[in-house]
Amino acid sequence: KIAKIYERRGDTRRAAQAWSSVQGAYGTYAGAGLNPRTRSLAAEGALNRLIAEYEAFKIVKWTNSEAKNTELLTKTKGAELRTITQDAVALIQTYQDFDTAAAALYVQGMSFFAIADMAYEFPIPKGWSEEEVDEYRRILDEKFRIPFEDEGRKRLNASLEKAAAEKRWCEWNTKARIALNERFPSEFPAERKESRGSTASSASSPFAGPDSVDEQGGGQ
Repeated sequence: KIAKIYERRGDTRRAAQAWSSVQGAYGTYAGAGLNPRTRSLAAEGALNRLIAEYEAFKIVKWTNSEAKNTELLTKTKGAELRTITQDAVALIQTYQDFDTAAAALYVQGMSFFAIADMAYEFPIPKGWSEEEVDEYRRILDEKFRIPFEDEGRKRLNASLEKAAAEKRWCEWNTKARIALNERFPSEFPAERKESRGSTASSASSPFAGPDSVDEQGGGQ
């Protein structure tokens, strides 16, 4: 709660210190059978940092130099993507929390989608013929956009598969399904609209019954 107060006040330094204390305490007592709610709260600070990494990763400043743009896409953004992926995996393994894992998989998937979009938006050198532009686009698609988009789909689908296996659901699963529908509507059709008399939880989750939504944000 203290960390959240500092965040609302815009005091990022003290907020980071408070979250660090929470995570330190979690590390001390992790083996003591902490309840799901405690794991979820302890993970919140690390998850916020992961989301901040993703938001910064999406920002791209292209130049007029093809060489610099190529280095930006293949090296700079490639390295940032690896860091996000590693941090997301560490988050899942450290906290063993269902909601946190769904969020980490979502951030991974969206990061791969983001770099796929960068490849699509890559500036084409001026003065090229239509045939040369088409060939350039084809290479970018084959080497970058399509493989990265496929990896993003795998991460987001893993979130849905985990939810199906555990018969649980959270907002990050909903976000994953929406993102997949936007990219691959034939493979991931939009969820049906809420029918009359249904509850909010049954509308957001594909699983029926009272256990379909975990209000505690529990772990595995």
